[in-house]
Amino acid sequence: MRNLSLLFLFFACCALWFPLACTEESTCKEGESRICYNNLAGCTKTGDTYTCKGLCQTGTESCKDGKWSGFCALEKWPKQEVCDNGQDDDCDGKTDEACGTSDGGPQEFDPDRPPIGLAVKEVLIKAGDFQMGDLDSDPQANPNSQPSHKVTITRDFYMHAYEVKQSEFSALMGYNNASFQKTCGSQCPIENVTWHEALAYANALSHEKRLPVCFSCTGAGQETTCQVLPEYGGKDPKNYYTCPGYRLPTEAEWEFAARGGTTEAQYGTLGSIAWYADNSLLRPHPVGQLVANAFGLYDVLGNVTEWLFDSTLRTYTSNAETDPISFGTDSGSRATRGGGWINAAGSTRVTLRYAYPADKPDVDRGFRLVRTAPAN
Repeated sequence: MRNLSLLFLFFACCALWFPLACTEESTCKEGESRICYNNLAGCTKTGDTYTCKGLCQTGTESCKDGKWSGFCALEKWPKQEVCDNGQDDDCDGKTDEACGTSDGGPQEFDPDRPPIGLAVKEVLIKAGDFQMGDLDSDPQANPNSQPSHKVTITRDFYMHAYEVKQSEFSALMGYNNASFQKTCGSQCPIENVTWHEALAYANALSHEKRLPVCFSCTGAGQETTCQVLPEYGGKDPKNYYTCPGYRLPTEAEWEFAARGGTTEAQYGTLGSIAWYADNSLLRPHPVGQLVANAFGLYDVLGNVTEWLFDSTLRTYTSNAETDPISFGTDSGSRATRGGGWINAAGSTRVTLRYAYPADKPDVDRGFRLVRTAPAN
């Protein structure tokens, strides 16, 4: 009887719904990892096959200080709900729920649709000068972020105070492919989106706010393909800055804003300003929970890495630049900045530069938007 009671307690532990794995006490070897599995209301897993009557997830947990870490990193849900098939595809105890919202829907906005009243908090970033790149005196300086050089931003612009949230993305786009939509929620940043999806969302928000769009997009969902409109690209890439609608920031705009007027690669104590590998529990968090930079921007470092407009990482020189931008339509890669919940401290810097395929989403990649401020 005593053994049966203990067994019951073990399964009760497994049935708890939170980002925790079974937390039974057991010793382990430092650095060891194991598969963890949560179940609720009778979920079972055989190989890669799930039989579910409730929530279920998988992942891994690691050994730390002789004990299992107690949370699953990088949860993977078996499936997303498929509309109108009469089955509980995503193992949440419901059938065919949220069709057209969390599980797919029209990518293209209706040009005749009236605004839905989506409120977006923006911060005005005034034009000015800054030193772009890593300083020579920085012991963690990265070669592709040097030499530091003077950059002048000639136009005021508005930037989202927060990374685009899942709730905002689904409200305008009609779907949500975020990997953490169930374990994090609607106030968490949208992630698992391509660069093209970010541009499509920018168009949808421009339409919502009755502003001209900056891009031409075709396709739907993660098959969307976007390109900058000729009038905002063409022979001179700097025409991009003239678009009055919403768009992705350039590398120069993003770093200028992310620094918040500082000269350091991190605008504060990292644990107080950014969700990164040491404090994130290896998952994103609702936006705006940590300290903003001096310009009022939240999560510029950490939480999710942010897509930028530039297609190639231009080679820095010591020469001063004005409104720099590097973009080629034939390039398949696009710049990202800021680091995400999965990155170590050394990769969570305003200066560090990466580029990824524009059509490849990832669980730690999201975005925030800007728009050029109207001239006075």
